[in-house]
Amino acid sequence: MGTGLSGGANAVEGCVVLCLEAIAVLEIDPRERIAVVQPGVVGDHLRTAVAEHGHWYPPDPASLPWSTIGGNVATNARGCAAFCRASPVTTSSVSRSSPAPARWSGSAA
Repeated sequence: MGTGLSGGANAVEGCVVLCLEAIAVLEIDPRERIAVVQPGVVGDHLRTAVAEHGHWYPPDPASLPWSTIGGNVATNARGCAAFCRASPVTTSSVSRSSPAPARWSGSAA
C-alpha cells in the first residue's frame, strides 16, 4: 500500500519498516464528526465515505487518490494548496491515533 513518493518507507540496513496495510473505515459518526479508520485506508476513500454523511476530509495532497491515511499522518501531508487554509496539514484533522495489536508473520530467528 502507499506510493513511497516521499520516501517514508525507505529504511537503511538494520531498520524496521512497519506495514500499514489494514484498510477498513471502521466507523463514521456524523454527529460527532469522527471517522475511525485503519492506516491503510486510501485518502480518497475516506473523503468519499465522509461525503456520504455531508462532511469533508480536508487534507488535500496531490496523492490523495492513492496515498494512505497512515502515510499522510506519518509525513503530515498537506497538499498543493499549502498556503491556503482550505488545505490543513493531516495532523490537524487527526484527534487521536493508537496502535493495533501486533501480528508477527515472520519466522523466529
